[in-house]
Amino acid sequence: MHCVVYIKFTKKGKIILIVLFCVLLFCGSVIPCFLPQKKISQMENRTLQTKPAFHVTSFLSGTYQTKYETYLNDQFLLRDRFVDLASTVTLAMGRRSFNGIYVAKDGYLLEEYPASEFDRGQCRENETILTDFLNVMAERYGAEPAHLMLVPSKTEGMKKQLKAAAVMTSFAADRDRMKQALSSEKMYVDVVPALTQKTEKQRYYRTDHHWTSYGAFLAYQQYAKQVLQKEAVEDDYKKTSVYHDFYGTSYKKAHVKKQADTIETWSCQHPSSVTVCFDQKKKTYDSLYFPDKAKTSGSRYDLFLGGNTFLVDIKTTAHTGRTLLLLKDSFANAFVPFLTEDYDRILMVDVRYGSQKMETILEENEGITDVLVLYNTEKLMQNRKLSRLKLTPDKKKKKDSIKEFDLDDL
Repeated sequence: MHCVVYIKFTKKGKIILIVLFCVLLFCGSVIPCFLPQKKISQMENRTLQTKPAFHVTSFLSGTYQTKYETYLNDQFLLRDRFVDLASTVTLAMGRRSFNGIYVAKDGYLLEEYPASEFDRGQCRENETILTDFLNVMAERYGAEPAHLMLVPSKTEGMKKQLKAAAVMTSFAADRDRMKQALSSEKMYVDVVPALTQKTEKQRYYRTDHHWTSYGAFLAYQQYAKQVLQKEAVEDDYKKTSVYHDFYGTSYKKAHVKKQADTIETWSCQHPSSVTVCFDQKKKTYDSLYFPDKAKTSGSRYDLFLGGNTFLVDIKTTAHTGRTLLLLKDSFANAFVPFLTEDYDRILMVDVRYGSQKMETILEENEGITDVLVLYNTEKLMQNRKLSRLKLTPDKKKKKDSIKEFDLDDL
């Protein structure tokens, strides 16, 4: 049974509403012209249109008017508040999907990942490139040190929060296919069970697509057990809450106001010291955490390594005699702090942000003992830069430069 309420305004009430609307429109459009212009929207994580310079040519072509209209929209007074209000009202009317984000139980904003967002040909190509690369690494360094870790999306990890009507593309078959394509099943580190089990603690952020430090720790537990042959215990780590106001990528798409997330850092009782270098520059840092960058970049998740870049070279005082080549996306930024006690050096490579071929990186960095490929499954399938991982045929196998002379050959 539905109840419809009609509100009848008097003539005086209508006039008041019209006047209020005109005042609001005037103030929202004119007042920002006298205020400092905002260049970046922290909520939407994008660059805003500033006031365009007037030129006769741009005016005659119409580009000036288009930019000016965008400028008024972007600089509108209290714009973020009105966007939030519109989404809240729409949510109250029963809508659950906003710009590809599904509003689920317990305040979780989940990416829908419809099949239309994925090129199946690209997905298959990426699977082949990645498994071929890992098999080559297994030939060079041995199957034991080469591993693949595919992280399920938040939507898959929290699928119990979804209703039946929600859209979700499953990549379970793709993961199985990649596992079978590896030269050894031991090369595959399966973290899906740990990240899809129901726990009271947050494995993923409510308002962002990344895993939390706890989620990253669950993956590290499996990696430590399978690869490092040791047990990782949660109580051995000190947890420090850094931010309590994190609104991530999912919120910036949906603009549905939910409880803000908290970002934590985890550190062992006696951590090794680190030296961090980005993109082979001379300047180094003594921490894996960059709070200043997180405050200005628009994403609190940039606390971990300051965000994404092509090459990150981390040296530690762990004294294990091991060097890890970590091929990764942004999920690894919250994972790598757990590795600093296990490797003397960690070379992180994100092929999305550089042009250097993997062959060159391998040639320039000797002493690699371990290889780990860590990707979020969905982002991996959409990655169009993996071709840089292809190795030429003459590089695929180690060959002796001089063949030993054997009398039997005569």
